[in-house]
Amino acid sequence: AGTAGKPGLVAVDGRTFPLEGARLSARARGGLARSRLVQRYRNPYDEPLEVLYSMPLPADGAVLGYTIRLGDRVVTGEIEGAEAARERYEQALIEGRSTGLLEQVRDDTFVQHLGNLPPGADVSVEIDVLQPLAFARAAGGAGRGTWEYRFPTVTGVRYHGASGRVPDAERLDSDRAAGEGTPARIELELVIEDGAPEEVAPEAERHRLEVTSDPEGTRVSLAEPSRLDRDIAIRWRATGDEPRARLAIGGGLPGDEGRYALLTLTPPDAPVRAARRDLTLLIDASGSMHGVPLETAKAIARRLLRSLGPGDRFAITAFATRPHPLTRGYRRATGPEVEAACRAVDRLAAGGGTEMVEALKGALRRLRPGAQHQVVLITDGYIGFEQEAVGEVLRRLPEGCRVHVAGIGAVPNRTLGLGVSRAGRGIEVIAATPEEAGRAADRLLAATGAPLLEGIRISGSAVTAVAPDRPRDLLAGAAVLIALELRPAGGEIVIEARHPDGEVWRQSRVVPAAGDEGALATELPLGALFGRERVADLEMRLAGYGGEGGADSILDEIEATGLRHRIVSRRTSLVAVSEEPAVDPTSPRRRVRLASELPSGVSAEGVGYGSFGSALRAPQMGLFVFNEAESLYSRDSFLADEATGAEPDRRLPARVVSASERRLAVEFEVPGDRFTVPEGEVYLWLAAPEGAALHASRIDPGTSTRPGPVEPGLLVRLVFELEQGDRLDPEWLERLRSASRECPLLIEVIPAGGPDGKNGFALAIGSASPVD
Repeated sequence: AGTAGKPGLVAVDGRTFPLEGARLSARARGGLARSRLVQRYRNPYDEPLEVLYSMPLPADGAVLGYTIRLGDRVVTGEIEGAEAARERYEQALIEGRSTGLLEQVRDDTFVQHLGNLPPGADVSVEIDVLQPLAFARAAGGAGRGTWEYRFPTVTGVRYHGASGRVPDAERLDSDRAAGEGTPARIELELVIEDGAPEEVAPEAERHRLEVTSDPEGTRVSLAEPSRLDRDIAIRWRATGDEPRARLAIGGGLPGDEGRYALLTLTPPDAPVRAARRDLTLLIDASGSMHGVPLETAKAIARRLLRSLGPGDRFAITAFATRPHPLTRGYRRATGPEVEAACRAVDRLAAGGGTEMVEALKGALRRLRPGAQHQVVLITDGYIGFEQEAVGEVLRRLPEGCRVHVAGIGAVPNRTLGLGVSRAGRGIEVIAATPEEAGRAADRLLAATGAPLLEGIRISGSAVTAVAPDRPRDLLAGAAVLIALELRPAGGEIVIEARHPDGEVWRQSRVVPAAGDEGALATELPLGALFGRERVADLEMRLAGYGGEGGADSILDEIEATGLRHRIVSRRTSLVAVSEEPAVDPTSPRRRVRLASELPSGVSAEGVGYGSFGSALRAPQMGLFVFNEAESLYSRDSFLADEATGAEPDRRLPARVVSASERRLAVEFEVPGDRFTVPEGEVYLWLAAPEGAALHASRIDPGTSTRPGPVEPGLLVRLVFELEQGDRLDPEWLERLRSASRECPLLIEVIPAGGPDGKNGFALAIGSASPVD
């Protein structure tokens, strides 16, 4: 709870911070990694606790499992439709059962709810993820490649633009820990099964590593636990002869009976002669890029500009609140022009919003015939309207143009980076500091030369479905990963593409029948990755064409895909509920929304966290509480200030927990004054700008907070049961359910009498006035 306003910096007391730490265990082999994130929580309070935590997971990964361990109890998560999962979680809260809910907000941003943690209890939460690794070679495509394992530990900051532009802004934002941050730290143990330490030579730029031999390859751990303020990123050398088309075959998660494969196309070692290039640089100069991020962006831009040859051209646009061209149109890449452009880049200063969409629109146009038009978006990606950017690229991408993303900072927005590069058929690279800029720029240089293979198509008698449905080009220095659904009988996989000169390239692979995979078999649930890629295709279609009336059908497809493959998506969630109650459901409880670290290198002032504050957004509804015989609050709290005559602020944030024809449950946190929970018969007013309705009801004693005084800071639940024969109007019911999904309430206490002297409660929606 808290007062209305923007999220801000908050002081964190380590003694009462429920998240005590985390451990990441992972195994990686041949371009895939399976990770288990274990979070340790403790309820430090004397009351039952509910924890809300905005947390990251790999944007290109599939969430496979969710388990809660509470003492001897093991509660396993089940995949359900998002609304059904939320309802089951809320019902578990009412029944006093320990429960957990994992919801996806963006590809890389999730909200975890843990409810009814008993006083003093220790709880661990396990989240399993399967993710592809990034493969890269140096500029020119020569030499052995590297694999990179990347796992995020904190969500990035989001810029939302005008009010209402990002409908779920409240779920994306969270308070950030001030000072030394949070006390929680993360440990890592990664086993690389590709070879011994001397063969794979693991390294990391942001963490010190301890590397030892392991019976199955190489064991990597962090030299000391890390703050939750940066991605864990570890690279190692790819070993052995890299095949041009590597194939692995596996099944799905329990409940998914399909047969799947992962096809990895790796580029050849030989350097490629680059075509003429028209290079467009879009450089983020918004407030979140202040300091190290902007210096990193400048280093990448300079490296790309100085790589250009006499036949190339370039244009540069910086953007913050609006686009700002640094060049007049496209310039020939002569020495003097390039150096003048580098000086213009050096003069950039950070400040303002992150309005990148207009900059993208200006860059996506067809240029010279015979030249490769390469657009490079250099940004931390800190926006909440990622779909706008992805949609523009998807709809406007001209023939011969490719869009790449350089993600900047310790925690770039990979929902944006992966989405834009996927729509633009380019690659995503990441650089946290100026020291890492050279490596990222080299990968871009390799990818912005002539493509090795264009128009990749997968067919054959063994294949029933392909994801992504529009694979990007095979570029120098970057592998292409394609997920397939296979027929049980096997058959042939045919891979076709064309070289830039038009020559056709073709390979085929024989797929054995199910049970005869041999060395091609993997125990990893490749069906989850196939489902994840299918969802990504649907999300891109939603971004590009969902506004043309097909959004509902696309969302239904996302839900069906998530349920079939047992994975989390925007329309499917994992929910875990204990069999037996763990706490007294009528006891007041606490709700804590955990503050997150600021991403390493991000300026608090640059992203608008310059002062202490709280995280609740402006409410859109109001609940007005009144009682004639005895105030539900101390009467003094209602009196106007004698010095100024100002009315007191009686508003409190709250929410609709559930709503049905005969029952309505609301929750709110008691503020500085003690609150007395009523009992027995009450009147329930429902008010909106166009009218109001009055219902006779009772406070349900079995599921409401028990009657009596409640101390400040505790959470109160009031469950209204309408009298026999009374029902909520269907229109009101939909309003209340929408309110439950979309916005907090606003409670206002009014010292007025209800009808017949009974307690009364009025719930107002939108701009409704208080009930007289």
